[in-house]
Amino acid sequence: MSARIAIRALDARERAAVSFGDDARLRCTVSLASPPGDNGWICRIGDTGGYEWPLVTSDGMPRLRKANGRTDQHVVLMLRVPLTGTHATPPLPWQRRFPHLDAFILPWTHAGRLRSGLRLVGSERGACGLFVEHRLPRSAVRCVDSRTYAYSEPCFPRRPNFRAGDLAACSAPGDTSFTRWRITARF
Repeated sequence: MSARIAIRALDARERAAVSFGDDARLRCTVSLASPPGDNGWICRIGDTGGYEWPLVTSDGMPRLRKANGRTDQHVVLMLRVPLTGTHATPPLPWQRRFPHLDAFILPWTHAGRLRSGLRLVGSERGACGLFVEHRLPRSAVRCVDSRTYAYSEPCFPRRPNFRAGDLAACSAPGDTSFTRWRITARF
């Protein structure tokens, strides 16, 4: 995909379309489109240092112009020309401490225990299922609360072959607090 990487604030229309609220601070922002000129996806760096990708993709987004980077076949973003006044940053503390994939901390050890330093907060329940989404780790699932139809993603089941009654941990990119999600069914 073609990309435009910039340090900028999202305008009001973009913020409304991607559910980032009214935060108009300057942040590293990535707009993606395939091919160039199509409506783009917009993501931006969050407070934890991971990129926030809204569920809404191209709806209401402006067309991608002035591409200065691209993603490869593994969805790794590569900048063609360095941005003026920027430099590579060292890994963030959570990136050095926890295994992660695409800015999502992998919460469970191979033995199915929550990694030391992470915490489960709150409690939700509902059905979970696998889905194909290029921007999320393959071990992630989408979970839906059957009462409110609210969903959480990504969620990481404690074991890969999950079933009703199992526990999942759901969180945003780079966040060390995970919502405790009790899986009621598999879809």
